[in-house]
Amino acid sequence: FLAQADAETRRAFEQAFGESAELGRVERLEIYANAYFYRLLDALKEMFPRLAALAGEAPFHNLITDYLLAHPPREPDLRHAGDALPAYVAAHALARELPMVADVARVEQALNHALDAPQGSKIERAALAIVEPTVWPSLTFDLSRPTRIVSVAWDVGEIARRLAGGDTESARALSRAPEALSFLVGRRGFGTYFRRLERAEATALGALAAGANFGAACEAVSSALPGVDLAEIAGFLLRWLDDGVIDGVGRG
Repeated sequence: FLAQADAETRRAFEQAFGESAELGRVERLEIYANAYFYRLLDALKEMFPRLAALAGEAPFHNLITDYLLAHPPREPDLRHAGDALPAYVAAHALARELPMVADVARVEQALNHALDAPQGSKIERAALAIVEPTVWPSLTFDLSRPTRIVSVAWDVGEIARRLAGGDTESARALSRAPEALSFLVGRRGFGTYFRRLERAEATALGALAAGANFGAACEAVSSALPGVDLAEIAGFLLRWLDDGVIDGVGRG
């Protein structure tokens, strides 16, 4: 910092920091700099606990050191300090050793978003029970703002389960899924959650999230998975309502 600073900044630094025979100005500045770094490190560890556990203490420390040099915080709200971390870790050396870390970071970033996002108006089952059957195909559903659908190549749910059980090595050894997986991330009350979606539920919810009406969502499931009983979609919808995934209903 001082090597790149202009003369005015260097003078301001000398005026702001005292100096003694035991402790020079630069050493005093380093105390503050190190304290700030560890505050950021602790904050990011809280926001990405599974990533931290998967990486291990020293590799996570090194990852965050590199990340903060490339993406120093630009605002005082530390909740945004990790906004660029999922994309950054995907290109980091750590991802060559543990290729699942980017997917873990993406799900955890969605959990952080779910915790901060406004909930909106929860739709109750009773509000839909009075809808005429002929109207159902034209209904559209808005996903609540905390809700995200995250597509990943690794079973992040299984990784999280193994990490929670203290089996870090087993989590690191997990193989890539044979096909892309979808995870639903959201919030119930003051708590966040994520769970893996089976293909039928992922197809239906993905169609609704893209703006399709209920009839089109059913057709998308039938086209992708011909053997699925479409009555399952009604069951999905009830669960989404209970989980606060849906916060708006319209017609289109």
